[in-house]
Amino acid sequence: MTDPLDIHERLKGERSPARKIEILLQACRELQYVRPLEALYLAQQARRIAKTAKLVEREIHCIRMGGICLYAANDLEAALAVFSDSLKRYRKIKDTVGVAKALQNMGLTLRGLARYDEALRVYNESVDLLKRLGDDKVLSQVYINIGAACALTGRPASALEAYTEALAISEKLGDVATQAQTMGNIADIYIQLGDHDKSIEWSRRSLELHRVRGEQMGVGLTLSNLGRVYQSSGNLDSALAYFTEALAVMTDLASTDGRARVLCQLAELYVDRKAYVQAQDFAQQARELFQSTRDVDWEIRSLLVLADASVRRKKIDEGAAFLRQALGLLERTDNKALHADVTIAFGTVLLAAGQTKKAVTTILAAIDIATKADLLGQVALGYGRLAEIAEQEGDYRTALKHERARFAALRLMDDKIHARHSQALQLRLDIERSERERAVMRLNTERLEFDLESREREINTSALSLAQKNELMSSIIEDIDAVIAAAPAQRTVLLKGIRHRLSSHMRTGEDWKNFADKLKDVHDNFHASLTAVCPELTPAELKIASLLKLNLSSKEIADILHLGIQSVDIYRHRLRKKLKLPSGTNLISYLASLG
Repeated sequence: MTDPLDIHERLKGERSPARKIEILLQACRELQYVRPLEALYLAQQARRIAKTAKLVEREIHCIRMGGICLYAANDLEAALAVFSDSLKRYRKIKDTVGVAKALQNMGLTLRGLARYDEALRVYNESVDLLKRLGDDKVLSQVYINIGAACALTGRPASALEAYTEALAISEKLGDVATQAQTMGNIADIYIQLGDHDKSIEWSRRSLELHRVRGEQMGVGLTLSNLGRVYQSSGNLDSALAYFTEALAVMTDLASTDGRARVLCQLAELYVDRKAYVQAQDFAQQARELFQSTRDVDWEIRSLLVLADASVRRKKIDEGAAFLRQALGLLERTDNKALHADVTIAFGTVLLAAGQTKKAVTTILAAIDIATKADLLGQVALGYGRLAEIAEQEGDYRTALKHERARFAALRLMDDKIHARHSQALQLRLDIERSERERAVMRLNTERLEFDLESREREINTSALSLAQKNELMSSIIEDIDAVIAAAPAQRTVLLKGIRHRLSSHMRTGEDWKNFADKLKDVHDNFHASLTAVCPELTPAELKIASLLKLNLSSKEIADILHLGIQSVDIYRHRLRKKLKLPSGTNLISYLASLG
């Protein structure tokens, strides 16, 4: 961990303002999530140096780093003000990368402040910039943040669309960590939609990747997802096992937020198990932890569990008190889904208290909130409550009307989900098709490069062969001139020498070597395959086999090797015998199949 005295000593020996700023900011990064106030002081020191040295871009960066320290210290309002200031400054100097980073910081802070609509606007602006910059790595994380904001505010279709974009990008980049995170998020959406099979499938894929990479936070989150799936399907024992394992992981990681969320989920599970005292104990622990992290939305969720457990224990006044606290906290969040949930829950408490008319009015208000925000799940829940009330009152006509409204909302939500999911699948198919097309193009390019190299080798070989023949011809011309100038008695000896040189060149000269090299370029695996099948082949037999592979006739081979045709046929017979080919097998076809 960074020691302030060590930083001071390092700064004393530095004259460069840029180097001093970098030392301070590096220390700031190491401390910002551990000792954020100390990190903030370092960022402020760096800013003063940058300002004095008139390093405008570095000064803005120092300001933004200070905002990150305030965010880590949970002073979200102050952090938002700092990020807004740095955004204006980045825009003034036309630093597009800085603008994108400041927007991302603002989006996270607005989410923390439960100002989701503003957060989504900021994130979408960031997406446009990142696409222009071509920064896919950061873009995938922004899509994940968009998905999380949509999921928290009851917009599963939009969340699924954003997560699918993030998954497609991470697969293209080969970013396994982001793939695992996104798969877990997609599983979470399917939990909300009640599709247990898909949720389990995505959760297990996510869990496998997290475990392979040793990412314990991802493991804990995915285990809690699996717990929720089994809880929603009625398998409470399996759900308890997953939640308990997830809680152990979060406790080992010392993750306050992660532990609090699993405690809240355990509380909901114990309500289903009718262990209401245990449920309230877990929910209260979770609430206190969420208060320490200033997570308003999850604190409200904890209060909803506390209220539900109280009502089921017939402690109506206690349940109403919890819900009034939740209603008071709603002023600090624009999460319309939570507004609707709390209002419906309050209507349920009023019904339990015998205040039916007030209950109906309250639930209708919740339906109005949900309808305006296009929260079809909450609309369906509200109409379901109204149908139950009407049925209890014996008003079956009204109950039927509310049931029809509930099913209409559910059907519309299902249609929207399937439409978005189809779009997402099409996007992934398009990306996969593009990847396949790129792979084919790459293979074609490699093949063309290989063909070009082969042609170049052929040209070089031909040029070398031509040069050698010219050299041979030149020396023979010189020898013939010598024969002409020689005495008659010497001419016979000189002519015999010329004949011997020509014969020797035809049998053992460079032509065959060049030809063999050329053949090796084209069929470089042939000799290896042939000798593997029949190691006892002689060099002469290998030559014959190589020429037969080119589908040359016995006469053509005889001319090339300066042999008689009968000799070539004898070689062919030996090859068949050594290769142990049946009488019906064509030798040339067999050789063509090798290599």
